[in-house]
Parts: sequence; structure tokens; C-alpha cells
Amino acid sequence: MTDLVEHLEIGRASIYATFGSKRELYMKALDRYVETPLHSALVRAQAQGELPGDRDPHALARMLLVLMQGVRIVDPRGCPHTHRDPGVRDPPPRPRPPGWSGTNIEP
Repeated sequence: MTDLVEHLEIGRASIYATFGSKRELYMKALDRYVETPLHSALVRAQAQGELPGDRDPHALARMLLVLMQGVRIVDPRGCPHTHRDPGVRDPPPRPRPPGWSGTNIEP
């Protein structure tokens, strides 16, 4: 966060006021990172006749991202619990690095 604040030459409070949290900032950046190649792939598909010409590739890319966000809301692991195979177990939690308490994250 410090590098971002210094590079953008804005206050840390401005970032939090805009995005609310580091997680939200990360998710917005990730969506933007995914949206660009997704849009390009849809434009190529349209040029090759795989996507109707009357469709807006930008709008379709945004719609797909919104659907992906909905899946993340249902379950961050990617699927709703009600549709999971009961025979499939979640992996055990990963060990935390030494000294990690869950509260020592830079604000």
C-alpha cells in the first residue's frame, strides 16, 4: 500500500475512501486485469464470426465479470455449498508463516 500511495502521490485515506479496503482495491484491480484480455478475446471471436456482430464485446466482458463476482460472493472457493459433492472434502488449511497472528497486517 505504501508503494501505491507514494507512486500515485495521494493520501492513504483517499484510497480507503474510494475502495473501502485493501481487498476491494485488489478485487477491482483484478477485475480490470481480467476485463482487458476478455474484451480482446470477445472482439476476436466477433471478427471470426463466433460471436454475433450486434453484440457489444465490452458489455459482454463486464457481464461475465459480474457473474464471476457473484460466484465469489456465493462462496469464495467458487461453488455454493448446496451444489458440492458431499464426498469431496475441503483441503486442510495451509499453515501460517511464523509470527503471523492475523492482526499484524499493514493498514
